[in-house]
Amino acid sequence: MRKNKRNISFILAAVMLAVCLCSCTAKSAEKDTKPAPEAAAETQENTEAQGNAENGEASAADAQQAAEPAEAGAEEGADAAAKAGTETPAGASAEAQTAGASADAQAAEGAEANKEAGIMPIYTLERHTHLEVSDDMLIASANYETVKLSEEAKEAYPALNEAMEALSAVMSEQSESSYSEIKEAAASSWADHKGSPEDFSAGDMTAEIEPVRCDGDVLSFFEMSNVYYPDSAHGLTGYAGYNYDTATGAAITLTDVVTDLSALLPAVEENLIALGDGMPVTDVESELKESFGENGEDLDWVIDRDALVLRFAPYEIASYARGVVEARIPYAKYPDLFTGKYGRYDGAFAKRLNPNVPVSLDLNGDGETETVFVTGSYGMDGSMGLSYSELEVTVGNMGCATQADFFSWSSVLAHTEDGRNIIIVEAVAESDYPTLYVFKEGKSGPSLVGKMEGMTFARQYHDEGDDDGYVEVYPVLDPSAFALKEWSESGDTEAVFYEIGEDGMPVPLAD
Repeated sequence: MRKNKRNISFILAAVMLAVCLCSCTAKSAEKDTKPAPEAAAETQENTEAQGNAENGEASAADAQQAAEPAEAGAEEGADAAAKAGTETPAGASAEAQTAGASADAQAAEGAEANKEAGIMPIYTLERHTHLEVSDDMLIASANYETVKLSEEAKEAYPALNEAMEALSAVMSEQSESSYSEIKEAAASSWADHKGSPEDFSAGDMTAEIEPVRCDGDVLSFFEMSNVYYPDSAHGLTGYAGYNYDTATGAAITLTDVVTDLSALLPAVEENLIALGDGMPVTDVESELKESFGENGEDLDWVIDRDALVLRFAPYEIASYARGVVEARIPYAKYPDLFTGKYGRYDGAFAKRLNPNVPVSLDLNGDGETETVFVTGSYGMDGSMGLSYSELEVTVGNMGCATQADFFSWSSVLAHTEDGRNIIIVEAVAESDYPTLYVFKEGKSGPSLVGKMEGMTFARQYHDEGDDDGYVEVYPVLDPSAFALKEWSESGDTEAVFYEIGEDGMPVPLAD
């Protein structure tokens, strides 16, 4: 049972609080773009800090040393909860074990039939939000997500549904507990800052799910958590990877995927990059060995369609300035490293593309890795304003830009069953008005297919009463069935399911 790094990051944040007060044409991908925020990439060492917000933060080494006792006592609970009801106890009778094996075989057979029928384990995310206000001042907030299978997926994959319900319960409990701690710290800090509210920064806790793989073999996703305690120099980020066999609902272990854990370490070291800029990360051999632990139980990893992916939070193996570090270990490049039980998936898939973050993956199943990059820029004239004036999509070394005025964006890569790659970007402008821009990849690079004014990726608010409502988020998981929604100020429009049409534009499903 591996340690819960999400809990570790929360405890580490508390430790930090104690020591820190504080027209569309193909073009080269080298065109200048707006850089990602630099504040999160700046680090100041302060070995004398015992409470000086003006002098910055404690060093990475101090923070890691302070966190060691917490790491020793933080145990993983989510995996155990997710496995509830799916494993036979070690002391069970031979008859019980045989019955369990028979049930697993039946589940696998049923899941295989569902996969052949095109029933995927599609899910939505329940996003819960809390706000704490004191003296008309926001002092703390929380946003966290849990997983909920669709009704069709629940029926098709009952064991997986049981595992997701158990996991979501644990995630919710952990998030609520962390938020309670942040609220308490925020209330204390606010009491000290009432006379100078401009010096107060509200506490915050975020736990966001990033879908990675969703098919008839594997359900896999990352959970990214970030905590910020008032008076800390910055927030701290942590990752947890969750991987499930869709047939049995059992959590997949690293030894189910990898033949030799000792051979995994050099493969990871060869493929380390900083997610923020895509540049290699080197000279971290000792830190990487420490992160691996004795048998890899401390690693945060997921099973992608073309590679095993490991992530390391800031401070974990590299400096805070390098940000999040990732290693993609392609199955095709290291065939002897993998068991083959869980591996490559060649069907249709969808992948979220985070803003300003280059994403590397094998787009066309040829074993070669391409980089996809979606960003906003201020346009060719170099004018600076409050909003972006160009939207840019880059695939490999070819790019495409189109004029668009917007403040923020999110995007998805949809790889269809017939091998086309479509990139859908939701750009949000003034008054939260959205537009979907649709690009397709071609031999001469990406090109704009068209746009859908007033359309957005589907999200639906559910009022539970007593401030217990939540937002249901429909992530794009399947290019043949994904939810979009027409925007309105009241937010009362219904989600409609679409598929990628012949020209690349989304078209409503007939059924």
